[in-house]
Order: sequence, then structure tokens, then C-alpha cells
Amino acid sequence: MLQNSSFINFCKIGFTGDNTLIFASNFHVIDGALEIGTTRVYKNKIVEQQPSDMFKIKSGCHISLHPRGQVMHLRENSKGKVLSEKRFNWYPVKEPFHLLNLYSPPLDQCTASQRTTPFFAPAPKGYKDSILLKVDIFPRNAKEHFPYCESIWEYWGYCPDYLVRVSFILTNQRIDPMLLWPLDDGLLDREHYV
Repeated sequence: MLQNSSFINFCKIGFTGDNTLIFASNFHVIDGALEIGTTRVYKNKIVEQQPSDMFKIKSGCHISLHPRGQVMHLRENSKGKVLSEKRFNWYPVKEPFHLLNLYSPPLDQCTASQRTTPFFAPAPKGYKDSILLKVDIFPRNAKEHFPYCESIWEYWGYCPDYLVRVSFILTNQRIDPMLLWPLDDGLLDREHYV
């Protein structure tokens, strides 16, 4: 994210040889704490939130979505302990699903990074509130990538077997950094997924 000519390192995304997705958050280290829980989002606002855990972390965290075992791990970077585990039947990807909501601290509280990348998203001039990163998974052959969100930027990860969309959404709210899972079992609920 580029804000007022400063770079803020939000995340990294990648795939391993066995089609595991690795999504790393780099800004969830403020005060060494990470709050996680479940949520329902409506029109890009949190309308229901149930925090469940607070973890002390030292160097960020990452989410790994593994085909083998149908398991998702939230762990400390890079080879830290597993903080949370979730099992659901996601692979092979047959239907789109919403994986997670990741909230940044307010941008004016984020630490500028010296590291740059060719993939950056400029924030609107003067915007200081939190950013929501919404991560969605799609079958590789999906012809329609619904639902459409009011994102300012979208980035795509291309795995041989599925697609990952990371949407950057302005919240117009000042929120503590947190990671929130969908209230359902991770599979797409077309009626409530907005």
C-alpha cells in the first residue's frame, strides 16, 4: 500500500509445489498482539463480531491453506507455532468461498517499510483509516468471480488448481488490527456474502 509517498507492507501471497496457499500478514505486530475471531460483514462494515482469542506474536503471522488434510493453519512467522487450526473440505476447489477478513491498523499508525514491490496499491490522498483485505478462493475455471466488492484494488494469485483474490477495501473506520473468519464453515453463502 502506498500512502502519502510511504510504503506500508501489508501482505505476501504465494503457493508451494503441492498447491498450498501461504498468505502472510506483516502489519499484525503492533504491541505484539493479534486478535482473531469470527465475523459477518455487510457492505464492507462489521455487523457481527465475536472475538475469540488474542495471541502475542513477535514477527507477524501467516495463514497456510493445505490441500493434504484439508487444513488451514494460522501460525507465527516464519516457522513459529500453530496458533489456530481449522479443517474444512475445500480442496479441490469446486465452489467459490470466502476465506478471511484481515483488518489493518489505521494507516496513520502503520510503520513505513523500506521494502518495495512492483505490486502496490495507492491509498486515496488523505485516507488515514483501516483497510480491509478480503481473501476469496475460486475454482480455476470459474467464469464469474462473484460477489463483487467495493474494492479500491484487487490482486490475483494463480495456482494451477485454483485462484485467489485479495481485495483492498476502504472501511472508513479506525479498527484495531484483527483477523476474522466467516461465521459459516468457510463455504460461500450467496445470500449473506456481500
